[in-house]
Amino acid sequence: MCNEYTALLTQLGAHLVAPLITAMTVPPQFNQLIAAHENKRNADRNSNLSVKLVKFIAITNYNLQNPYQIIKLITLDSKSTREEGESSEMEIIKVSGYKAFRETVEKLAHERSNQINVYFTGEKDATGKSWCPDCNDAEPFVLSALKEHADKNSVFVVVDVGPRAFWKDMKNPFRSDSVAPISVIPTLLRWKSPARLDGEQCAKPSLLEMFFTEDVD
Repeated sequence: MCNEYTALLTQLGAHLVAPLITAMTVPPQFNQLIAAHENKRNADRNSNLSVKLVKFIAITNYNLQNPYQIIKLITLDSKSTREEGESSEMEIIKVSGYKAFRETVEKLAHERSNQINVYFTGEKDATGKSWCPDCNDAEPFVLSALKEHADKNSVFVVVDVGPRAFWKDMKNPFRSDSVAPISVIPTLLRWKSPARLDGEQCAKPSLLEMFFTEDVD
């Protein structure tokens, strides 16, 4: 049963479960699981949350020969439980082409004060692989660092620069952009900031951690 506790706590987020149930007699192993998960912030707050909560109550209340006395159950509204200004997941926006890239970042910069990180990569085929081998090599490192280190209030824009022939044209607009010209892909940069990683640097975990955690604006 402990494994099922663990799975449910991970889904619900212990910091959400704890306020839901009051005046309960909770066994030591359950308290330990709550403590182990209390720092997790990836709570499932979608429309299935109420179903998972019912399952959680059913397991604790019935499958264990009813050892718990639930005095009060506070109704959970997934929207109302969010802290003001907090988003459950970082916003990731994918665009293709130079025009879409500039329109997107300019709109974001105008409407928000959030940090904007931009990742440039080569066009992908139907299998999800890019014509750019360095981009394929760097992608798992970038995504891992993004999940581990990036500010959850930031915005991550993935820019498809187009097919190989377009990118290799020295006159393509990405190379001469007035704010963030790039000469190699992959490139990871912070919009209107000196923070950036070029080429093979995007596949180095230590540099990626520094990029996402150090304030150089």
